[in-house]
Amino acid sequence: MNDRSKMSIMEKAIADYGIETVSKWLKEAPERAKLINNWKLIRRPGQTPPGGNWTIWALICGRGYGKTRTGVSWCLEKVAKGHRYGAIVVPTNSEIKKIIVNGESGFFNVCEPDQMPVYNSKDQTLIFPNEQKTVINIFSAEKADRLRGQQCSFGWCDELCSFRRLTGDLGTWDMLMFGLRLQDCNEAPQVLVTTTPRPIDMVRNWVKNPDRYNAVITEGDTHENSANLAPEFYNQIISQYRGTRLEVQEVQGKILDDNPESVFDRDNIEKTSIYNMDRSEITTIAIAVDPAVSDDEGSDDTGIVVVGNDSRDPRHFYVLGDHTINTTTKKWAQKVVDVYNEYKANFVVCETNQGGDLVKLAIHNISKNISVRKVHATRGKIKRAEPIGMLYEQNRVHHLDVFPHLVDEMCSWSPDLTHMSPNRMDAVVWGLSYLSRRGGSSTSW
Repeated sequence: MNDRSKMSIMEKAIADYGIETVSKWLKEAPERAKLINNWKLIRRPGQTPPGGNWTIWALICGRGYGKTRTGVSWCLEKVAKGHRYGAIVVPTNSEIKKIIVNGESGFFNVCEPDQMPVYNSKDQTLIFPNEQKTVINIFSAEKADRLRGQQCSFGWCDELCSFRRLTGDLGTWDMLMFGLRLQDCNEAPQVLVTTTPRPIDMVRNWVKNPDRYNAVITEGDTHENSANLAPEFYNQIISQYRGTRLEVQEVQGKILDDNPESVFDRDNIEKTSIYNMDRSEITTIAIAVDPAVSDDEGSDDTGIVVVGNDSRDPRHFYVLGDHTINTTTKKWAQKVVDVYNEYKANFVVCETNQGGDLVKLAIHNISKNISVRKVHATRGKIKRAEPIGMLYEQNRVHHLDVFPHLVDEMCSWSPDLTHMSPNRMDAVVWGLSYLSRRGGSSTSW
């Protein structure tokens, strides 16, 4: 990275004097050794909280930018000032301990010994040893109702674009904002959002009209943090997305508009989603599989998407789960079997041209009791997706959760702009094609 305006103080010193000189200077005196971990010296300008009386600081950046470290350190600054209550919201419950508490950039690895909090896993709280005994409650966006009744003076939403539901009844964002009502240390309540961008309306509105929302927008690129990333990770991310539309989103941290040629529409998918449906009403469930046909490094994902419909209302279809995985044939086959059992599915659906026999053989090597149904495609990906796109346009397909990676792929994939196979999208197409044309052991179109 050669742009000095995006360098930290420490990075500038290394660029000017060389890493050997800086390292020698740091080691010359015991008190200097701590400077190597001093956040105000090692943070880049984009990781520095903006001045002014903002309400929302949206850090919209590529993967590996340092968003989690920024969020943890910002919360610690609030604790050091004497704020009494804070809230952190993450997409899923599993990320609380794995990333926020124990992660490489989590509280337990960032805090100095004298500021180390006590983590209560039952209540999912961090309690700090300062005079105010600051309490930070940590929530999963999967259970937004837990935010009811909470109040705080600062909040942090990590990977907000992956939250299940943001607004409306039990919308995570709305629940947090209702609780952001305390004023501590003569500071108005503030919330930090750290996220890899996706073109959801809330984030697009912040970017287009930040003054209306009293928001400050910071954009960042994965390249800015290359010095702190493992070479293997850095090279994998760059090579995986190079030359694609998703490079703009996942690496450069820019918000993509949906592909205008896509047969799927993001707004329509959101409008017709049903988040509180009783799944017992769905009488037929299929596990749709679009397999990676090689086990080589850099192989495509294996799309594993759960779809279903209700025989009492056969014109409507449902997307229940996205369990797409990138692994070996043996492991994705085991995943299919596990998902099949989890959902008590009726059968597996796959496409005959693209590994149909492979899917059946791999699954039956694990469990011979699973029924595998096949569809047959004779046209290109876009053309064969069009009948399913029509089902969406007719408001006959309903997602029962957000599925951000699936929706991104459905709405942004273009054969002209990416070499990556849309395995999630193809799995949806196979599954819904079979359900909508059910009646035989094979379907062609």
